[in-house]
Amino acid sequence: LNALHPKYKSPYVSVLACSVVVSFMVLWTFGELIIIDITLYGAALCLEYIALIRLRSIARTEHRPFKIPLNSFGLILMALLPCSVYIIALTGAFLNSGHSLVPVVFALLALLSAEAVYLLVKWNKRRSNVAQ
Repeated sequence: LNALHPKYKSPYVSVLACSVVVSFMVLWTFGELIIIDITLYGAALCLEYIALIRLRSIARTEHRPFKIPLNSFGLILMALLPCSVYIIALTGAFLNSGHSLVPVVFALLALLSAEAVYLLVKWNKRRSNVAQ
């Protein structure tokens, strides 16, 4: 997925894979797309906050061009509000989706596929390093 195009130096395999997935998403209604968007965007936002808190604890002495003026406890409190809004919005979207569970299942599979693809890439990289 991270293979770079020889001429343009862009991750063309990743762009093509995303294009194929997004092309099929035009088959859903606007409401179903909102459920998918809330699920994926909210999960990414929560992961960003987790990464911020984690990096604050393991890389305290690293030089940064800017710093959020909170300690780890303050960062956790700051992250609770958007993560709570995410959970409330996700619950509301799922409850209002009616009987159509297809977008819910798709969004959850998309979240789970990230870990599977990561492990596959890691395994493939390890296998290619052993072969060399």
